[in-house]
Amino acid sequence: MPQVEFTAFGNPYSVPFGFEQIQRACRRHGIHKRDRVFTHEKTVWLWLAQIIAGGQSCSDAVARMSLYQRARGRAISASTGAYCQARKRIKSQVIRDLVRETARALERECDEHWIIDRPAWAVDGTGIVLQDTEAIREQFPKTKQLADGTGMPQARVLFVNSIATGAILTAEIGASLGKGTGENSLLRETWTSLRPEDVLVGDRLYQGYESMTLLALQQVATVFRRNKQLRTAGTPTKQRIARNDRIVEMLRGFRTRRALPDNMRQLVPWKHDMRLSRYVVDVCNSREEDKDVRLVSTLTSPRYTLSDLATLYEARWNVELDIRSFKHDLGGAMLKCKTPEMLEKELLMLALANNVVRCLAAMAARRANCAAREISFRETMRYMDRYSSKLDLSDSVEQGRLFHHMLDQISEHRVGDRPGRYEPRAWKYRGSPKPYMQTPRHEARARKLYQGDDKGKKHRSQNPKRRRGQKPGTH
Repeated sequence: MPQVEFTAFGNPYSVPFGFEQIQRACRRHGIHKRDRVFTHEKTVWLWLAQIIAGGQSCSDAVARMSLYQRARGRAISASTGAYCQARKRIKSQVIRDLVRETARALERECDEHWIIDRPAWAVDGTGIVLQDTEAIREQFPKTKQLADGTGMPQARVLFVNSIATGAILTAEIGASLGKGTGENSLLRETWTSLRPEDVLVGDRLYQGYESMTLLALQQVATVFRRNKQLRTAGTPTKQRIARNDRIVEMLRGFRTRRALPDNMRQLVPWKHDMRLSRYVVDVCNSREEDKDVRLVSTLTSPRYTLSDLATLYEARWNVELDIRSFKHDLGGAMLKCKTPEMLEKELLMLALANNVVRCLAAMAARRANCAAREISFRETMRYMDRYSSKLDLSDSVEQGRLFHHMLDQISEHRVGDRPGRYEPRAWKYRGSPKPYMQTPRHEARARKLYQGDDKGKKHRSQNPKRRRGQKPGTH
């Protein structure tokens, strides 16, 4: 039998990430290798294989390990106890370091796809569902409208994704209720993951004088959409770069209920240069509020044009697609672990699996001479899962041949690029809880139907069981 190396799904050929990176991360945190069946390296790879295979159970991971050990003439127990204990032994900080290292390594490899000469990261948040256990309810409380024994706890997760590759730099989880649990509070926890020369792009929720100036002190530039509460009409212009593009000197506002902690508040400067930009989206199907885009940024250098800022902000929409892939393809919409300690590990392992898939997609894109985002995320996961068992049990020559064939197959699956897409928020399927389409799609797109306040009205009027004075189930 040829010499077999445990790879889980093609390591070391698939991604610039392997056992050596895990060992270095463990040594940094004082974890030393012991002679176990489920070492830290193999446990991380098995956990990744579970996620990429579609959220398999721990029994499937043990079966994968049993097949590998049997190929080497050994046998292990079919019980999942040892594997679950091995997952608990992994420190969350080790996984967090691996997530950052893979995201940074992939960003350096794909620097030819940067929009500007600096790495750009997009920030956005979403909500996920947790398991209903007593330990989780204490840290992630449910809403007061839900009675005991009903509903599921929910958490708020904030992602910092690469605009060029879709890799996750960091992911922070917090409660969805209570003071200090908003996305801006989670954003402050991600500042340690950012480095000088980084650019952070976000929507108007994250635009704030304190956050932007504190990040500027770390030499991290920001490009946010301007909040409507920010009044800049009477602010004198310090330097005019171009039409609808100027630099002003903004002053620090007064203390509010959402102020920073005192130790961070003292570091906020009294005044700072901000760049105010404005451009119009030339897409006929866009909503009126989306056509006029106003940005506020700390990229005050004239070498970054208004077109560069507009391209950066328009590329921010990719983080919405990355979150969709995280929740639906990787299975991150509902976490399965039942303790708060394991929840953080599971979230970080999902982020690491996302980066592993993105690395393989980038390798396939390089062979096809295209961008990494043009490769289908779901199809990359599918090929990794299907080729994993054969790659694990092959020699080095056969592994290389299969791996290059897998890359060629992955590169054929491209995703569509439809900029400025505008579709009605209505379904043809009559069993959907969303509004039903009463006109053809092209007419609804032109007339901008099923948008805004009419969504709920359409839904109530089209449901015969929700008519006034009639309860559901009555005739």
